[in-house]
Parts: sequence; structure tokens; C-alpha cells
Amino acid sequence: MIEHAHHLGGAGDLLGALLGALLDEDRACILTSDRPLPAGTLPARGATVTADDLRLGPGAAGQLLGREAPRLPAAAARRVTSMCRGAVADLVAVCGAAAALGPALVERAVDQASGVEDLLAELAAEWLQATAPDGRRALALALEVGYSHPAMSAAVLGEAAAPPPGPWLQPLADGWSTVRTGWHDPLRAALAPGRPLGPETVHRAADYLLDRGAAERAVPLYLELGDRACAAGAGAGPATLAPPQGREPAAEPAGPLLTVHLLGQLKVRLDDVPVEDWPSGRGRSLFKYLVTHRDPWPRREVLMDVFWPEAAPAAARNSLNVAVHGLRRAFRASASGPVVALDGGAYRLDPTVRLWLDVDEFELHAADGRRLETAGDLPGAVAAYERANALYQGDFLADDPYEDWPALAREQLLLTYQDVLDRLSGLYFGQHQYGACIALCRLLVATDPCREDAHRRLMRCYSRQGQPHLALRQYQACADALRRELLVDPEPATAELARQLRGHQPI
Repeated sequence: MIEHAHHLGGAGDLLGALLGALLDEDRACILTSDRPLPAGTLPARGATVTADDLRLGPGAAGQLLGREAPRLPAAAARRVTSMCRGAVADLVAVCGAAAALGPALVERAVDQASGVEDLLAELAAEWLQATAPDGRRALALALEVGYSHPAMSAAVLGEAAAPPPGPWLQPLADGWSTVRTGWHDPLRAALAPGRPLGPETVHRAADYLLDRGAAERAVPLYLELGDRACAAGAGAGPATLAPPQGREPAAEPAGPLLTVHLLGQLKVRLDDVPVEDWPSGRGRSLFKYLVTHRDPWPRREVLMDVFWPEAAPAAARNSLNVAVHGLRRAFRASASGPVVALDGGAYRLDPTVRLWLDVDEFELHAADGRRLETAGDLPGAVAAYERANALYQGDFLADDPYEDWPALAREQLLLTYQDVLDRLSGLYFGQHQYGACIALCRLLVATDPCREDAHRRLMRCYSRQGQPHLALRQYQACADALRRELLVDPEPATAELARQLRGHQPI
């Protein structure tokens, strides 16, 4: 069996080699693909079965729910049947959630959800509330790879954590497990606020799988990373892997890793030790300024003018010294060496400290998404936009709403975030993934209630999910927001969509 064959659709030689070896032995081969394969890829005697061919009818779906989730109230079961539209994986996922979490919680989630992905995402978020960070990262790795094993987590993440148990895991032999199909997108939505794994981690996972003979799982990961050299080497057979194209071999760490989250609430870690005790509020603010103003590093006079603009020079210099002292005290318990240094009249991070900043990563992934989208690499663009979306946990320096200096950066980053949501939701809409599109458009209108394009996309998604009442409710929310914020009526295009919905016309 070859899973996710769409990754190999553009690599005809590789897919042909994999198929040819099996067909020469007169063996049956099953391929699964998320997208249509290019013409001529499959042999003439092959049969194609689509997802629609595998859907259950309403009666069979109701019987499945009655057998596997007998305590789920009849009204909730009917709503689940309508949401799932006969998709067996989704029905099984809801049944598993009812068995593990209880029918009452599932019933509440059903009442609040707009679609099956939304429903499962709410159930997953409820389940994962008490999960430790290492367990969440192990689950994120399982989602990326498709499988999970403690030894793989230890090798790739540096910790032998297992994903939290739940209805999303299918046990396999020898300690392995796999994520059930219907849970992939909901779990990604539930894990979105966490720190993404990053391409280096995913590459290590692919290397681990290849070393253990699982080339069929490693190749899609290499291709998603854009590393066609390793993908080709994996498909050709055992070989010594070169470093990924465009990257130098990993160097030995030069010093401690400082991880800083400024999107949303401030979170700082030095290696694995959280920095939470900030003796000086001004020292905390000074730290935020330093990590976001590194080219060039700010001089004493600049910091004095930013934080104490109305103070006399001597008083401002004394306040700066006190703030720096408080900043250094904050790292004293977690650092074996200096973290903040004075270099030629400018304050900076010590040269031995390696910095990971969520703002930099967010802007990098957003730019990568635009570049890949322009180049026509839509799966790559989706992956980049998803990583950017996961990093945006709140507005820039949300815990400093009254500081003046972050205001411009906060606005620029919010605009970038809105662009990511718009582009990513558009890509999902084009792929008919309406549940994911709805979740993103909701985030977009939450940041800007007057975004009519997002309201219109939500109306179309609800309509195509068979929920025109929600589409009309969305139109009313749009009209109310426009009148409240801008004193205007909806655009003609938005009003026309509402007219078509009232007339029961497809949109």
C-alpha cells in the first residue's frame, strides 16, 4: 500500500519505480491520494474509488452512531449525521469521542459547532487542556509524520514523551500508533497555539524513518520540506543522506538558546528553563525592546529617550542602569554566563546567546507562504501559512497595551496576520475544506469585523455545508458590524449573496 501518493504525482519516475516493482511481481497495490493524480500515472487495469463512493447513507450512518455511541441523544446524533455527510472516518471519530469523553460533552460541542471539523477541534481542545507541553509536541510530531513511537519522540524531540491518549490514536504493533484520519485537521486546530515543530525537526523525523526502512513515510516529508535530493535518495534505496539542499551541516551549539514569544503574552525560556521572575518591570520592557531592535543594537542614549523621554539625562541614565540590573537579575537563576552585555555604548544580547524569536519566525513563514503561492506550490504555501498562523498567539506585546514604541510594529504584524488568514482560508476554500476555511475566517472577522470578503467567504462555506441559516446569520452579523463601526450598508456583492441564499440558490 502506498499512502499519500499525491506527493509523488509530480515525480513520475519515483512513483513509476515504486509501482513497477510491485506490478512486475503481479502483486496488488493500493494507493491513497488527497488529490487527483496526473493522467497516465495509474495502470490501465487500476480502479479509482473516490471519497464520495465510500460515504454511508443517512440510515447506515444513524445505525453506526446508535451502535457505537448509544447514549448520545437522538437530536445530537441527527446533527452529527448531517455534519459528517456519510464520511466514515468522521463518524468513527465522533463515536470515539463519545466513548472517551462522554456523550454530554459531545452534545454540548455539537450544539456549538458549525461543521464536523469544528466539532472535533472543540472536542480535541477540551481533551488537551491538561496535557503537558512535551505531550503536545509528541502529538504534533505524530500529526506531521503520521505515526508515533516513544523512541522516535526521544530521537527527534529529545524527550521520550508519548502523545496524550485519546480517540485519535489507533494502536499498532511494537509500541507504534497512528493518528486516525478524521482527527488530523481538528488536532492541528487544537494544537495551533503551541510552538510549531519547525523544518529542522521535521527533517530529523524523516531521517529517523528512513534509517528504519520506512522510505514511504520519509519521502512525503522530504517533499513537503522542498528537499528533493533527499526524497530522490530515499526513493532510490538505502544511501548516505547528504544535508538538505541550501543548508550547511548543523554546527555544534555555540551557547544557550533563548526562546522568546512576544506575540500574545510574553514567554521566555533559556534552554529549558522558563524565565518568569522579573524583578523590574522596566527591565522586562527593556528586554523586549532589545530582542526586537538588533540591527543595530540600541545605544544608551536611544534607550534613555525611548523609556524616559522627559527625564533629565542624569536621571534617565540612572533609571537605565537600574532597569539593566533588574534585567540581569531575571536571568541569574537560569544562566551560567551573561545574557545582556554592554558593547561600545550599546546594549545587546551576549554574542554566545542564540535567539529564537516568534516574531522573526512568523514573518519568515508568512513571506515563504506568499512566495510559494506565487510560484504555484499551493501545498507548500498552505504549510507555510499554517506555521505562521500557529505562531500568532495574540497581538504583538499584548501585555503592554499602553507602551508607545510597540504600536507601529503591532499594527504591521496584525496586518500580516490578517493577510495570512485571508490567503490560507482562500486556499482551503479552493480545496473544498470548508471547516478549516470557516475557522480561519472567524479569526479574521474577530480581528476586523468589517472585512466583508471574509463574511462572504463564511456565507459561502456555510451554504456549501448545507447550513444556509448560518450563512444568513453571518450576513446579519456583517451588516450589524458595518452599521455600528462605519455607518454604512453591506456592499452590493454581499447583499446579492444574501438574496441568493433567501431564494435557496446555490452560492
